[in-house]
Amino acid sequence: NIVNVKCGGKAVPRFVESESVVANAVLTGAGRGWLKAERSGELYDLSVSSSNSWAVAGRAAFVLFATSTLVHYTLRETQARMLRFTAELRETISSRRSYARLVTRHLLDSAAFAPIMVGMLAFLFEFFADQILGLTILTLVWGVELFVAVSVRARASVLFLPQILMAYLAALHCYLFKWPFGFRYVALGA
Repeated sequence: NIVNVKCGGKAVPRFVESESVVANAVLTGAGRGWLKAERSGELYDLSVSSSNSWAVAGRAAFVLFATSTLVHYTLRETQARMLRFTAELRETISSRRSYARLVTRHLLDSAAFAPIMVGMLAFLFEFFADQILGLTILTLVWGVELFVAVSVRARASVLFLPQILMAYLAALHCYLFKWPFGFRYVALGA
């Protein structure tokens, strides 16, 4: 099933569901302008590709640092607040006082992290120009941080798991920034 994609006023044949292939082919040929997909009506800016390896590495390092730092901070603060809440709750219940005020204060303190998470999601949505990809990457970072906080106790795991994850995410981000019209979800799952 072949449909046409308009590029520079000319119709370029392509197979359905292969807009990435056409975008990358046009990008290597011309490298400037816009590509409009006939079926979906989406416009792709061909100037977003970065062939500079240093720029790609810098962008990947920035996104990795920002997401992992914010997720780690949020998780660490949440754990500390839960431990403090548990100790205060135990003391309140043992002294037979009402714990409604304590629970309300804890809920309001925990609500401070909602803007951090919403802001991080908005940042990733705009940075990747893809909401599903941004949410998936944030979920992956959260999952690994939770796994490390809950399950990892061996010294070898503590030393090597962050390095392996960083290498995987760095390779993924370099691919995403180097080939913005590539196969994003296949690369994420690879």
